[in-house]
Amino acid sequence: KQEISELLKLPSAAARFRSYHVSMLNDWPRTRCYEALARDAAQSWAKDAGKDTLVALDLGSGTGLLAMLLAKNAQAVGVSAHIVGVEAEAELAGLGQRIAASNNLDVVKIHKALSTELGPGLPGSEVRAGVCIHEVFGSDPLSERLLPSLRHAKRELLAKNCKLLPSTATVFCALCQGPPLRHAFTAPAAIEGVRCLGEIFAALGPLVEAMDLCSSPGAGAAVGEDGLIWLSVAWQVCELYFWDLADEVPAERTVVLHNCCGASADEGALFLASWFRIDSP
Repeated sequence: KQEISELLKLPSAAARFRSYHVSMLNDWPRTRCYEALARDAAQSWAKDAGKDTLVALDLGSGTGLLAMLLAKNAQAVGVSAHIVGVEAEAELAGLGQRIAASNNLDVVKIHKALSTELGPGLPGSEVRAGVCIHEVFGSDPLSERLLPSLRHAKRELLAKNCKLLPSTATVFCALCQGPPLRHAFTAPAAIEGVRCLGEIFAALGPLVEAMDLCSSPGAGAAVGEDGLIWLSVAWQVCELYFWDLADEVPAERTVVLHNCCGASADEGALFLASWFRIDSP
């Protein structure tokens, strides 16, 4: 921890290490989920592939956490590994490589690149990955160009029998209302690194991308500690199978909005909350 803390003080870290990176690293349920996925993948590789090197891709590597989880679990079962991370932001890629080195994980190599600019094969070779670990998610599972990234990776970077981590996610929704939502649903002024966001989305207000809520949906009109009123149980909307979805769903679509105007959330306004669960062993 001390070594990583020192690394985060470097000028290169300050340039790109944003507050949401810290919240992601401190999201223990998320990390435990990916730890379980990495452990299961390493154990399956040891059982099925024997002494073959585990070649893996960390798509959107960031600080390299997921690549390191995979590397440590491969070491734990005696599997040799070569793990390539790709990260578009140069400073963040450099920080991730330093953190991997500070943990003595020489098998992790993080490259500054957009994954969609690579291939055929991983950087420095024509080898394709047998495992792909990814966390190209926003507050909804498809909001950070996951589909075009996976579509390109399947074509250029991944083996035909590549194991995706995670391979599926489940989407839920529930009806709700209450003061936290009325106050939050205003056009944001900005998000770190994105200028003029409020101007871009002003016509779509009220708008909010994500909220950290204390309560969870239950039966009946349950009032949570945060003042949020859940009006229904959670409904399972669909399951997403990422390997198939990359080819079945349009990766990009142009949407034209007509007669948009700002709106206000009045006292009785109803809201539909949606979230997703990463499925793990």
